[in-house]
Amino acid sequence: MRGNDAWVSYLLELNALVFAVKSDDDNERLIAVHDALSIRHARRLAHGTADNENVFKISEGTAVYTELHLMFSRDEIMEIVRHWPEVSMYWENITLVAMAYGYFHGALYGML
Repeated sequence: MRGNDAWVSYLLELNALVFAVKSDDDNERLIAVHDALSIRHARRLAHGTADNENVFKISEGTAVYTELHLMFSRDEIMEIVRHWPEVSMYWENITLVAMAYGYFHGALYGML
């Protein structure tokens, strides 16, 4: 999957979401959210994955979101979230990438 436009869009969307969640500036956050949604929209148009993504993001993302907020402080959550893009860079197995998409992206959209 590496080098594939879906892989690149996954990482770009993830980075935009992490930036939005960590940002203290409302304007920067809105720009980053717009970027993430634009990247997601373009990928969905190209690959037609909206239905499966939504279900997975809601179910798995909600679980991760809840776990983070029950177990960690805001600063600890930000430290955990900060590492998600770099961790994702090393996954070459398409199943891991697809699973992480729901977990990471769903939780980040929930935080926003």
